[in-house]
Amino acid sequence: MSRAAENASIDSKIEEMLKGPVAYAFGYDDEVAPARILKAFVKKAKKCEIKGGIVDGKLTSAADMDAIADLPSKEVLISRLLGSMKSPISKFVIVLDQIAKQKGEAPEA
Repeated sequence: MSRAAENASIDSKIEEMLKGPVAYAFGYDDEVAPARILKAFVKKAKKCEIKGGIVDGKLTSAADMDAIADLPSKEVLISRLLGSMKSPISKFVIVLDQIAKQKGEAPEA
């Protein structure tokens, strides 16, 4: 792992994280899933800890990994974004419809 981190130009501080017994988890499609799974395991096992991680090629602290683990999934974030974008548009269409009805330009539904 040391050699891979060095080849990937990861901060040399990773060497501290690699001391002692260490386990690795990889997530290629979902960056949040490994952190979430490890956090759940650590909470259940109570005999280990998350020392940190590498996210998007950057060394990440244990506190940051904990915060990442609490993020919603990518699908949930996308649906929230789309819902946020849709809401103002829907309200705008309703306002336009009401204005048209007031002017007598729109048929009654």
